[in-house]
Amino acid sequence: MLADFLVLDVAKPYAEQGSFLEIELAARRGEPHRTCGGRALNDDVMDTIFTLLVNAGNGPVIRDGVDQATRPASRAFPYLAPPNPDPPEALGHV
Repeated sequence: MLADFLVLDVAKPYAEQGSFLEIELAARRGEPHRTCGGRALNDDVMDTIFTLLVNAGNGPVIRDGVDQATRPASRAFPYLAPPNPDPPEALGHV
């Protein structure tokens, strides 16, 4: 995790889920990659990061318990999600 960049291959198909670090992980396994790589806004990248940190991707998926945003990003530019209509009130510190 020394170099902080993502590798993209625009010749490969886009994937809404599962493209985060797919090129890098395929290269480590010595296999061809299947997606364009990068990170889709609605992809659950924290599960991917936790899985890599805990078992190097060689075991069950390590989940953080949050599988999606409360309001997923739009698929049209500028990709902004609408605001929550009634956000919860902030809790005081205990």
